[in-house]
Amino acid sequence: MPTIHCMSGYIGFGKTTCARKLAEKYHAKRLTPDEVMIDLYGMDVKSDFMEKAERVNDYIWREIEKCVAVGQDVIYDTGPWGVADRKYIMDRAFRLNATVIWHQMECRIETAKRRTLKRAKETGELSINAKFFDENLKRYTPITEAEHLTVIYHKGE
Repeated sequence: MPTIHCMSGYIGFGKTTCARKLAEKYHAKRLTPDEVMIDLYGMDVKSDFMEKAERVNDYIWREIEKCVAVGQDVIYDTGPWGVADRKYIMDRAFRLNATVIWHQMECRIETAKRRTLKRAKETGELSINAKFFDENLKRYTPITEAEHLTVIYHKGE
């Protein structure tokens, strides 16, 4: 049975770094929403971000379905921030009859913020400023035992 490896953690926790390693380890296809967003829409996604994000989500799930259909593992480098987000992913994976393993990234917030701001300044990727980082942090909750998920914990680099 194919496995969907889902990355979980806040911005700057090291999800993509870990996802790249997992993709190599499991010979899996890695799907990262930020990378798909940039490929499809470039860097200017501010005005209609939510509409574009929904299209990216649809695209990624079509790709996941294709992989699962041929028995290929997937690394879903998304980083859902809350219980409802993880439930949504579990429901979609259940309909595909795929196994899900969660990879919970752990990192100090100060370290994640420093990394995120440095990356935005140096790389020109989808920019996240300090205000966005701080305001959205309250939306993030790590995986808890009450969710009954299969979880592997990783320290962010």
